[in-house]
Amino acid sequence: MSAEKPDGFITRFRGKRIEQVIAMVLVPILLIVALLLPPVSLGERLFSAGYTSISASEGGTVLGPAGATLQIPVGALEKRSRIRLKALDEASLSGLSLGNPDFFADIADKEMIKVEPDSSEHLALQSLPAEVVNFAPFYHIDVRGDQPTRALFSAQIPYELANTERADLFGWDGQEWRWLPSEIADGGLTLNAELDTLPEMLTVAQAEAMGSRFSVSISKDDQPLPDDLAPTYINLEGFVLKDDGGVDTKGALAPSDVPTGATVVLSISNIVDGTVQSDIVDNMIVSPEARAEHMANVVELVSEYGAAGVEIAYGNISPALSQDFSTLVAELGQALHAENKFLAVRVDTPVAAGPTWDTGAYDWRALSRTADLIRLPAMLSLDSYADGGEMDALLSWATRMVDRRRIDLVIDTCAHVMNDRRVEPISYASALGILAGEIETDTEDEELPPGKVIRLGLASENNVALEYHADARTYWFTPESGQSAGSTVLLENAASVSRKLQYIDRYALGGVSISAMLNGENDPDIMHVVRTFRDEQPSEPSFALVWTAESPDGQVLVRQVKPLDNASWAWQAPRNPGSYVLRASVSDDGGETALGSGAQVKVVVPDFTPTPTATPEPTATPTVEPTEEAEAEPEPTQEADPAEPTPTPQPAAPPVAAAGSAGRGFGYGIQVHMIDQGDIGRILDHVQAIGFNWVKQQVEWKLFNPAPGQYNWGALDQIVEACNARGIRIMFSVVKAPAWARPGHSDFSVEGPPADPQTYADFVGAMANRYRGRVHAYEIWNEQNLHYEWGNEPLDPARYMQLLRLAYNAIKSQDPNATVVSGALTPTGAPAPWAMDDFTYLELMYQHGLKNYCDAVGAHPSGYNVPPTVSWPGFNDPSAGFRGPFDGPGAGHHSWSFQSTMTGYRNIMARYGDGGKRIWPTEFGWASVENLGVAPAAGYEYAADNSEGEQAQYIVQAYQMARSWGWVGPMFLWNLNFAPVAGNAWEGSAFSIVRGDWSPRPAFHALQNMAK
Repeated sequence: MSAEKPDGFITRFRGKRIEQVIAMVLVPILLIVALLLPPVSLGERLFSAGYTSISASEGGTVLGPAGATLQIPVGALEKRSRIRLKALDEASLSGLSLGNPDFFADIADKEMIKVEPDSSEHLALQSLPAEVVNFAPFYHIDVRGDQPTRALFSAQIPYELANTERADLFGWDGQEWRWLPSEIADGGLTLNAELDTLPEMLTVAQAEAMGSRFSVSISKDDQPLPDDLAPTYINLEGFVLKDDGGVDTKGALAPSDVPTGATVVLSISNIVDGTVQSDIVDNMIVSPEARAEHMANVVELVSEYGAAGVEIAYGNISPALSQDFSTLVAELGQALHAENKFLAVRVDTPVAAGPTWDTGAYDWRALSRTADLIRLPAMLSLDSYADGGEMDALLSWATRMVDRRRIDLVIDTCAHVMNDRRVEPISYASALGILAGEIETDTEDEELPPGKVIRLGLASENNVALEYHADARTYWFTPESGQSAGSTVLLENAASVSRKLQYIDRYALGGVSISAMLNGENDPDIMHVVRTFRDEQPSEPSFALVWTAESPDGQVLVRQVKPLDNASWAWQAPRNPGSYVLRASVSDDGGETALGSGAQVKVVVPDFTPTPTATPEPTATPTVEPTEEAEAEPEPTQEADPAEPTPTPQPAAPPVAAAGSAGRGFGYGIQVHMIDQGDIGRILDHVQAIGFNWVKQQVEWKLFNPAPGQYNWGALDQIVEACNARGIRIMFSVVKAPAWARPGHSDFSVEGPPADPQTYADFVGAMANRYRGRVHAYEIWNEQNLHYEWGNEPLDPARYMQLLRLAYNAIKSQDPNATVVSGALTPTGAPAPWAMDDFTYLELMYQHGLKNYCDAVGAHPSGYNVPPTVSWPGFNDPSAGFRGPFDGPGAGHHSWSFQSTMTGYRNIMARYGDGGKRIWPTEFGWASVENLGVAPAAGYEYAADNSEGEQAQYIVQAYQMARSWGWVGPMFLWNLNFAPVAGNAWEGSAFSIVRGDWSPRPAFHALQNMAK
């Protein structure tokens, strides 16, 4: 073999080395480069774990925690992007109050991220809106690459978020949380939102009921603003847009007449002489020069009035000019914002258009970019107010279009006349005047000789049916004659306004704007409803016709109340000559007051002189047997109000404090015992569980004022703080004088009044000072017509009234808004010295000045074993073991009957001119020992006649009856928890709605389910 040449060996060696280099070095490098370059991009894959790649041409969907998705449509990206959707981890949210704190069990760790200190996410969590309840998760969006210009976000609504109509979406933009438009889908299970840009974070929240922004309108002819009404804004009406873009101020208050200290908003409209002039607005908004002139005029006017802002209420704008109107709003908003003023826009009420709403010229999204407030008028259609009706649908839509915190619901308190051509607002009194119509009589003679009877009635064509609409809580009618013939007249009163106000909290709207409330011819009770609608429900009106006959000097001689469906009346001409006015006015409180001037006729009673007759020729006088002188037939008398009894002369009374307007609404209350119980929370839980908003606590004066000037407030402080924290109203019933304050001759085996009533006044005055605005009512003593509640001393209404007068003034001087309730009497017919009949005692209280020294009249209408609904007397229950109401000397007395006691008090109040006040039943109820395991206590044998089911039924019926009467205030059931406090065997425990072990009785569940 010959030796190989060196260059061949080298060649072969080099070839193998090159192959190795290529295989081991170059190929891996090329593979790595390929993986790092698009479209594979391993670098992105390795460092973008959890991100979803979205292409510009295809779009895509990013999946997130808890079923959330982020869909990027085609065309929303210019080039490929990677997006991640995760949630902030539980540890990051540990300091927050969440509506669903247990949510994180459903989220995997890989779906969450941790929040770093000083990060944007940390700042976001420190900046959450205070007026919402936040729900986890907090979604975190991270984009690597191109930012999409559109996206559709979808999230499941947490099941703990029960009020889906208040579900909102908020986005964090790195500096603040912004409300985002969204919609509820899948029957309330899903929230969807179209996003123009992607925020850093998203969260679903539940808006809390606010309604703190309260505006009231004032026009030139309105009544003054009451001192105790403190609106956020006063809308000065009467400013009218002129053709040249200026503003006519002749119909508005002058700057010098604006209420002192008021925050004023100028309300400018295009209503000229009651007609909406849309052409004035249309011509102005299409011209840049006219818009500029208009803005300059408005800004100057705002400066002249020192106003906080402007409301433009331009109605009926042409829908074709929607963009021009949005431009006006944008320009005017910018001009006002430059002066630190705000802009509110009142839109026309949208019209349903299939699944959406036709807003006409008002582009809500565009307007809300500049306008600070959107003011939405409530619907006029009564059918809209059914549960789930058009009003609900409108507000559900509106709160998806605009941040609900910037929406004011506008409520017009005027009545309205509606037909195919127009809608005309008129006053409540004017509407009732249309209802009364014209008077027709049975004679065409304008002169009536003395003693002549004239019969009057409403003209048959005006005697129209008044229809009630339960959903809207109002009435309507259709006149058959007169200027409004064929139109529909819708009434607006306290009850219907209260119904509309319910939407404020239901949809957590930012505020309410009340129009025409200060018009003296609208329902005066509306003002009270606006103050108290969260706590009290107003009574329904009780319509009647009030006939009056007025003397030539304007004095009311006769007053007669008749039902609308049987309104005829007969009047006899008096002997005194002159011109008399016979008037028919409609009342909405059963005849206590008449609204408006009503229809009238005038009659003239001439000065009647008998025609002389010729003297007959004398004739022989026959002899007759003597007879008894015949009694003269009495002349017919006119029905008149009973005369007030002559009061017994009294020493000079202390000055009368101004009577407050409290005590005018109905309410649901219950007597509780919370003092030194240690379970106030449990007690109030039960009160709220039955949906009640008032509690009564009896306060034993002797426990809290053991020596002159010494007060032990601790236990009462706890009660007041606990109730106010829950929004529950309190009435303290103050009784039982301490030994140091009672007369020296007192029988200390029973409780009694003080020797000097000023000592009692000092105590309740100190209470009113300490608890001003937090204790809402005070009852002055208890059952003072009963011997052992009055110290076994002589029962003396005059002495009690001295106590009430001093107490009333003491409380009102410290807390003018507190309701002072007269001490409730025990219904009784027992004789002296044990008791005084409560009807008699109440009359004597009135004769000693009760009308001037209470805001409400206390009552303890008893039920015994008599249902509240039966006519009394006349009812008999043959199965009853306790026979007191039905047999024997006391049978049939009013004291056995809840209804008879209440109506009897009402009649006495009306007799003494005090029918405008309400009766507060501060104790009532029916006892039952069924399922208590005890026999009735001595003296309470009737408790064996009532089953627990009957107890529940009677209580609910009593609440429903009293509310329908319209003259009852808060009712306090006796009682909630005396059985747990004293045991089932104690006499008062049979009245309790829970047993000694706190188990609920049927009455508890019945009250829980009772419509309120």
